[in-house]
Amino acid sequence: MYPTASAAHREARDLVSRYGLLAFQLLFLEAQAPESPISMEASVRMLESRGLLRADELAVLQMLPCRANVVIAWLTQFFEDALSPASTMACAKSPTNCDNGRYSTIFGQLQAARSAINLTNSHLTCQLPYGYVHLILLIVHVTCLANSLYCGIQLGCHLRDAHVAGASAYIWLPIVFTRILRIIFLPIMLDGMLLIGTVIANPLGDDADDFPMGAYLEELEDECLAISFATESFHPKSLMLQKKKDA
Repeated sequence: MYPTASAAHREARDLVSRYGLLAFQLLFLEAQAPESPISMEASVRMLESRGLLRADELAVLQMLPCRANVVIAWLTQFFEDALSPASTMACAKSPTNCDNGRYSTIFGQLQAARSAINLTNSHLTCQLPYGYVHLILLIVHVTCLANSLYCGIQLGCHLRDAHVAGASAYIWLPIVFTRILRIIFLPIMLDGMLLIGTVIANPLGDDADDFPMGAYLEELEDECLAISFATESFHPKSLMLQKKKDA
């Protein structure tokens, strides 16, 4: 939509890219907020030094919840003004910029972004009901207890049979080893599965096995910059025959 190197087109591209990256960054910060030692307000202030927020925008965001959705609302307002036939923006192409196809495509993407943010927040903020968590813990503990009783009874029966048959240590030692190993390994495995469940409950944390947010944002920013550079330096229409101007 804004392919030239003019100041107006560059400003429009920079605004859309900055708001897009800002929405992602705020979503990640909001997901990390419950476990982060840094307050959400302090984290948002750091975005100003990174060039993602202006001082006036920061003053507004500091007072509001659902900050990622606020940025999408700003982006929506920008396109609402830029696509309006009565727009006074330098990047607008009035009165021909407000065709139905372009309008519906852009606002469909904005609605999808808002829905994705809401869905992400729903998954992150809605924990399992306490009754389910308690039931899972109870099942794990009962399974461990039943496994220990089973292994103990079975081991006793095997040792009794081995003693009656006069079996050597080559027979009963492996039996003892495998049963003890099962008594130790199964509870560790079940407890490990519970731990894995708590770790993956929030994939937007800052652990080594969480979603690589920093790398994702850098790749997204590089893509935006690459597209801006490409549209300014080259356009496929330069390969096409141009209409001759009337003398």
